Amino acid sequence: MRKRRVVITGIGAVSPFGWDLPCMAAGMEEGNCALSLLPESARLDGMQVKVCGVAPEFNSKSIPREHRRAMSHMGIMAYVAASEALRTAGITPDTPLAEAYRGMGSCIASTTVSPNTLEDFFRQYLGGKMDTVRSTVFFKVMGHAVPSNINVTFGLSGRCISPAAACASGLQAIGLAYEQIAFGRAGMMLCGGVEEYHALLSATFDRIGAASHNASPDLAARPFDSGRDGIVCGEGAGIFLLEEYESARERGANIIAEIAGFGTNTAPSSIVFPDSGAIEGCMRMALEDAAIAPEEVQLVNAHATATESGDIAEGLAIERLFGSHTPVNSLKGYMGHCMAASGSLELAAAITAARDGFVHGTRNLTDIDPRCGKLMLDAEHKKSQVSCLLKNSFGLGGVNASLVVKL
Repeated sequence: MRKRRVVITGIGAVSPFGWDLPCMAAGMEEGNCALSLLPESARLDGMQVKVCGVAPEFNSKSIPREHRRAMSHMGIMAYVAASEALRTAGITPDTPLAEAYRGMGSCIASTTVSPNTLEDFFRQYLGGKMDTVRSTVFFKVMGHAVPSNINVTFGLSGRCISPAAACASGLQAIGLAYEQIAFGRAGMMLCGGVEEYHALLSATFDRIGAASHNASPDLAARPFDSGRDGIVCGEGAGIFLLEEYESARERGANIIAEIAGFGTNTAPSSIVFPDSGAIEGCMRMALEDAAIAPEEVQLVNAHATATESGDIAEGLAIERLFGSHTPVNSLKGYMGHCMAASGSLELAAAITAARDGFVHGTRNLTDIDPRCGKLMLDAEHKKSQVSCLLKNSFGLGGVNASLVVKL
């Protein structure tokens, strides 16, 4: 079956920088770090993590109560990001595209359901106080709560998909939405990833020896650097509006970029440790889907979480496929690892920077770990005309995802 072209016409973002894409883009362009010290409420006995990345306070009263009452913090972030994506795409329920709008679907991923809502529920349940549990709790913690919130709130009758693939979730969701449109199953899709910070995130990575213990928010996340000591967990939501190219052109939409190829696979060798060969295979899959050669890619936006095993496996895979002359960067030093939202937020940032004529430097990169391969890494922003980039996201459980985007 011949693929239809799929384009990005809207992007929305909630991140540790703030509650819209311009806020995140400006903070990163200025080279700022949005990480902060762990709140007192999140400090657990035996946990050595000191830093995290949380979104600033937000007044959710602007969301109609009838919808807000069924939303967790995760759902609220996704709603705000989706609203921005629709707004930037010039689509509302009363536009001439009302029929297409109503048939729109969503594919929005998270690593788990809302952990804060679950904690609140179990505190009451285990305390024998079920009569105080609100009836809306279940709607906040359904496995498909977020895309369901989005479809119901915006009146969308299309597909409701909620993939979960750990830290690969957000990018995989975009890839799956791309396939829905490319093969004629949908005309428009809201897609991406969302993550809600909870101490359990940091504690989990701490227990498996993958979390940073650095007490300086500005220096804690150090991808590809010899001085790195692990992941800094964060939260946010990155939501894209994808649509079929001809539809976008006919309605005069501002086409931001085109999704040209997608690859996803599983490395069965380990549920924890990344497999460099599988990572290379995933990137090759995305390039083959896009029908382009490695030398046509002008930027590889790496997953690079600042763990030893992850950075090395990905770095070596990139070197084997792209050599040492293709620019590579990681954005974890700016806002940490936003888990399911990391792939979509970082893709949004990379696209925005490319459209502004530059490539982000890899923040906190002072001494490149030679074990990561011979990569073209730079700590400073560089002016560059990027017309094709490849984005990577990988998750526990051996899940890999790569996306090729043309600008």
